[in-house]
Amino acid sequence: MKINRLELLVADGKFDKALPLIEPTARTEGSVFADQLVRRLRYCTLSSLGRKEEAAKYLPDMLAHAADAPGPTIDGLFCAGDLGKAEQVALDALKDEKKEAFEEDFIRHLQAHPLTSDDPSVWQGRWLELRARPAIQREFDRLGRDMPAEFLPPDNSRAAAHN
Repeated sequence: MKINRLELLVADGKFDKALPLIEPTARTEGSVFADQLVRRLRYCTLSSLGRKEEAAKYLPDMLAHAADAPGPTIDGLFCAGDLGKAEQVALDALKDEKKEAFEEDFIRHLQAHPLTSDDPSVWQGRWLELRARPAIQREFDRLGRDMPAEFLPPDNSRAAAHN
């Protein structure tokens, strides 16, 4: 629940409210995936608050655990505007033999139009920027496609019809 609360605050761009909750959440024992979520939320919050030097101290640890949760790691890199590192994490994750779960997230995140109510978030626009990179576009084309407009939720299908 602690991570979910942080996730909602950060996704909504409420970094000042998220900041005091990060370290107490980080001290909670969790799975390797949960631990990476907290690393991402810390890095994203500090970066988004302009505390780049402090955020940079946490970057090596977040990158060292990228394989534990590639999608959240990419989101964290987006917060600092580092599309190059985000692209590399994505491409590395797609080469991993345990990549199926990431492949599904990869296709969902790169959709031209959000598919779920938790999209858009502070990250959605960056995923679309990442999609514009040739290597990422090739992987997207190889693995999936955009959801056809007739299957999008009603509010998104109108937007898709105009594009």
